Amino acid sequence: MASFDIIDATNKGYSFLWNQRSFITKMAAAPVFIKFLSLLVIAYYGLEQNFLRSGLIMIPAYFIEGWLLVNLLRVAFFSDVGVPQLSGNPEDDEKAIKRRGNDMMAGTIIYVLLRLVSALFMGLFGHQIAGIDTPENPPTEPPNPQSFFIAFMVLFTLIWTFRFMFLYVPITLGYSARFYLKKITGMSSSFFLIATWLMCFLPILFLTVLGFDLIKTILGEGPDEFSKAFYFIGLGWRAIMEVIAEIITTIAIGHGILVMLTHKQKEQK
Repeated sequence: MASFDIIDATNKGYSFLWNQRSFITKMAAAPVFIKFLSLLVIAYYGLEQNFLRSGLIMIPAYFIEGWLLVNLLRVAFFSDVGVPQLSGNPEDDEKAIKRRGNDMMAGTIIYVLLRLVSALFMGLFGHQIAGIDTPENPPTEPPNPQSFFIAFMVLFTLIWTFRFMFLYVPITLGYSARFYLKKITGMSSSFFLIATWLMCFLPILFLTVLGFDLIKTILGEGPDEFSKAFYFIGLGWRAIMEVIAEIITTIAIGHGILVMLTHKQKEQK
């Protein structure tokens, strides 16, 4: 069974962010700024609920964010800062540099494609998901068993395909997509990845909400109407926290994936 220590992987993500905070601050400045500008354009044109157009507007942000994440993955697991560790053999070093560049380029492109697929999925099914029956939106017809079956199948598919959302991680670390998908099989691996993602994401979400409340208090915002200053500062805060969440999650998931892949390799030897 493909598994890893979820707590240890999560700790690796947070520890990396803290230990490399100075380096990450310099590296993440441009991605945060581009993401902020993209969110600003989306808010200006009122496209928050138009997931397809929002995804297209976010493409530059996805590219530079992917570039940041693949660089940090190389730093975290190979101590690469600009170039890989060299052996002293010119021929081998040239191959290593070329391989590193190819892996990082492939990882970045796959990250962008995965984010666009997510935007496409939300564009196709987001409104249906948002329209689920709630106390404020009571059902107009009796529950249909077929609806429960469809919902179950959708949930099952999302859990099973969750591993694909981090395909850029093994690619960046030098593993082929075929090798990764062959080794990380079964539902159990998805559950471990989902649990790690939640442990990385939920604390950041909590801090993000606290930050929004603090901004409201400082600006003296009312309960219903918000000023342009709040939207401007809020989008900046959102961009910062989203990039932080992506960094922590990527490193934590990367640790888990590497453990599962190397564990499988050791079992075969």
